[in-house]
Amino acid sequence: MWWQRSRKIIGKIFFLIIDILTYNLSKYQLYKIKRLIQFILLFFTKDSTNSDFMASLGMNDQEECKVSITNSEEAKIKKEGHDKKQDMWKYNQVNWPEQLKKLTYKTKYIKVDQNLYDYLEEDGIYIHPRYQKNSSQNYLLEKNKDFHLQQQKNEEEQNKQDDSFNQDYDDEDHDFKFRIFSKEFEEQVKEAFDDFESVFVKLNWRAPRDTENWLHGLQIDNLEDLLTVLKSSGILAELLEEYKDQFGLCSTINTENQFEQVQQQIDSQMGLYLILKKWYNLHKHMMVRCFVRNKKLIAISQRHCSSVNRTIEEFGDLFSQKISSYFYEKIAPFFEENNYVFDLYIGIAPNYKLRLLDINPWRGHTNPLLLDWDQLEKIDTEEFGQDKKIFIQYVRTESDVIIEDLSAYRVPEDMLFDGENAQESMEKVFDYLNIHNKDLYQ
Repeated sequence: MWWQRSRKIIGKIFFLIIDILTYNLSKYQLYKIKRLIQFILLFFTKDSTNSDFMASLGMNDQEECKVSITNSEEAKIKKEGHDKKQDMWKYNQVNWPEQLKKLTYKTKYIKVDQNLYDYLEEDGIYIHPRYQKNSSQNYLLEKNKDFHLQQQKNEEEQNKQDDSFNQDYDDEDHDFKFRIFSKEFEEQVKEAFDDFESVFVKLNWRAPRDTENWLHGLQIDNLEDLLTVLKSSGILAELLEEYKDQFGLCSTINTENQFEQVQQQIDSQMGLYLILKKWYNLHKHMMVRCFVRNKKLIAISQRHCSSVNRTIEEFGDLFSQKISSYFYEKIAPFFEENNYVFDLYIGIAPNYKLRLLDINPWRGHTNPLLLDWDQLEKIDTEEFGQDKKIFIQYVRTESDVIIEDLSAYRVPEDMLFDGENAQESMEKVFDYLNIHNKDLYQ
């Protein structure tokens, strides 16, 4: 009847408004908000005539709207999710066997402590002047040996006066506190820049690829840019949200409507690491992705598929032979998984030296690029071995080009337009791009 039709329309309009207001949230966060609202609405619409209304909210039937599920089902869901997450840790470069770490570029590993983790979780990008490039590297410790002792003393005094110190601030009054990081973290970052000059950064197994277009190709040579990338990347934010219960750090959780700080107990292999690799100007067309099934190398694909690859077209047979020997001699004996994917970089002629870039799980979030997962799993691996020729899939024509879609990320969120300040926001974007890409307008 008219009331049921009205409720359907109201439901659709209501969730359209929610979508508009929350367009900056991740899919997971938006899903949780919608489910909470659906449960609340269900509580007030318990009669059996509400199936149409529930369907308008995106539910197939009323059974899907039950607030609770059985303990066995809940345990099964949690276990499956935990197992999938558990499997990811072996792909974190920190946990690679030493034999494989030697195959990649020079790397430094920095364990993320509670202070840095809290900073990454905070809203906004606030960088202490101590860490900014125009501070003449004053964030380093040569001239400030007693700074951290005084800072710790100040924090202890202020904590006694305000239990909520350094957790929340009032945006309207700008009552926020610039965060100072640990002496150990500053020294480790300084050492990385001293040794490597420039670095490529990752958090565990994810790189902030969504910041590549506005930060000179992910090449970082100072702490300010490093912090900006860590805070701006939507890809890294999703990692923090998805695995926050496995980092071994304090997380805020809701227990019986009361938020508490809970210290997670984790396995020794787990944890959040800042991975800083020595920067090299690598040519993307010389990167390949290799697929291993039942410990056999069965397929190879061009890694970046945004352009035609004439090099692989010309030297594909040579590359295939070198990659196969490299895998069976240097990777397969030391990595325990049966099915996985690894990325390689092929060096310049005449040696075409190979470097291990990354190792990823089979399927999951791993992109098969020019191949197809279902077809890969149908391959009979018995006929494959070190002497088996593996054909490299590559982009032959412009029509085969695949553009990686990172449109959901683009520029940092605090640079997005906000109505009446659109002109100011636009100027901010161009100023930032001009600073980091000086040849952009020349």
